[in-house]
Amino acid sequence: MTRLLKRALAGVTITSTLLLSSCGLFKDQRAAANEFFDVLAADVAAAYELTSPEFQAVTTLEDLQYIVDMNPQMQDVADLSFNSMEVENSYTELYGHVTYGDGIRETIGVYLVNSDQWRVSGFETGI
Repeated sequence: MTRLLKRALAGVTITSTLLLSSCGLFKDQRAAANEFFDVLAADVAAAYELTSPEFQAVTTLEDLQYIVDMNPQMQDVADLSFNSMEVENSYTELYGHVTYGDGIRETIGVYLVNSDQWRVSGFETGI
């Protein structure tokens, strides 16, 4: 593929993602990600209940509690914003930034799956 064609395709992909995002699509996925981190701030067990069966199959409540204990800033999210989204059938990847209460900002990826509703199936920071 030529360099010009690759750039054109990248431009179409970025433009499409921005247009879809600004039209309110992915609203449910963003809402599920925000709800997870809002609930995580107050109650790890309740946040665990918001995760997908796939997440729960490989991560116990104790595992999630350990992750939070090792990363206490996860319970002090001041802002969560997404600027890139990829969707395939019932799976969505959201990428953006998280800002913690102490002002530290880092990249984040939140992965969601829709079984009965959009649920977090994984997340990572500093990507």
